[in-house]
Amino acid sequence: MGLIMTQKIYSTPADDGDVRADCLPLGNCDLFGDIATTGANTIRVGDFSTAVSKLRLRGFWVFDISGLAGPVSSAVLWLYYDNSWGPGGANTAPDSTKVGHVIVDHLEDYTPFDKTDYEAVAKNANIGTIIGDDVAPAGWYTMDVTTYVNADIVEADTPDNSCFRLRQSVAGVVTQRNEWRIRSGEAPGGDFTTSAHLLIEGGQIMMMRIT
Repeated sequence: MGLIMTQKIYSTPADDGDVRADCLPLGNCDLFGDIATTGANTIRVGDFSTAVSKLRLRGFWVFDISGLAGPVSSAVLWLYYDNSWGPGGANTAPDSTKVGHVIVDHLEDYTPFDKTDYEAVAKNANIGTIIGDDVAPAGWYTMDVTTYVNADIVEADTPDNSCFRLRQSVAGVVTQRNEWRIRSGEAPGGDFTTSAHLLIEGGQIMMMRIT
């Protein structure tokens, strides 16, 4: 056990993913998730709409903090906004009048990941906005989550994870396709350049699992 300065904890790909809720026939889908998808490079948040399909998607990221022996001085969530779909088509900004912006919930340890995480009661709901209104894909977005990571460390659940859910701030009737696509903890070909991670400063480390 020793002091640490700065390190990255990458999210766990097997437990990262999105859950979609089927909104038909009424177009309102805020209550229950229907299908969970994990293991993808990109996680979807927002609305998907075609003539025959109306879906709402929420995204999930989990970070293994079992290597941290005590509270840290800083923990920042880093997520890479990779691509999108808005009224203008691929890689245009989602329409904020329909879906708002992307907010973050701090969750209890949800592992193993399944569709019920869609409607799970948050440990701390809407802890902030990570992607604002009418923003097209633009790389990295960050949020300070020190308070929530330290709370998870103190609670010492087994396994020790910090978990976050991303969802849209406006959740009305699904009428058009408005999606944000954000990178998971996957590292295709071993390249972690755009992989989701927590940037940790200060504190103590118990083992060298993280880089």
